[in-house]
Amino acid sequence: MAQKKLYISAQLYALRDFLQTPKDMVKTMRRIRKIGYESAQISARGPIAPAVLRQLMLAEGVEPIGAHISLAEYDDIDAVAATCHAWGVKHVAIPAIPPDALQTAAAWKEAGKRHPLLHGGTEHLPDHE
Repeated sequence: MAQKKLYISAQLYALRDFLQTPKDMVKTMRRIRKIGYESAQISARGPIAPAVLRQLMLAEGVEPIGAHISLAEYDDIDAVAATCHAWGVKHVAIPAIPPDALQTAAAWKEAGKRHPLLHGGTEHLPDHE
């Protein structure tokens, strides 16, 4: 039986101030690779096209392995799928729900209907090529 590869990855939200331009992204990826990280979870990035972001990361030896997607972004599941496909990631999380996003029990129930992940279900992103 093949041994499963374990990842200890950088969480890019902590570095969000250093991810806002392609130049910053390259510099930051070099630094996290230098201290030993080979992979990272994408979050809080600047306006960098998803395919470009992936290439910048890979060129510096850092593999994108997951992403944080906001609840608001998640409402357009096709766009989320296309972005995640371009990043090359299969694991997506909603990192936090702002307190003002869902203020009533009815709002939570409606969100749960739209997003099975909010009530412990699983959801697969549509395939995009």
